[in-house]
Amino acid sequence: MNAERGFRLHPGAASDITSIWEFIAKDNPLAAKRVREDAF
Repeated sequence: MNAERGFRLHPGAASDITSIWEFIAKDNPLAAKRVREDAF
């Protein structure tokens, strides 16, 4: 998912992260944005 940072995510892991982001974003879009920024 982010090869320029020195790692690649398995497609299943990328899907899990997206699901987590969507769950958080339902209640707090700003927190979801921070989670995504911190992860990548």
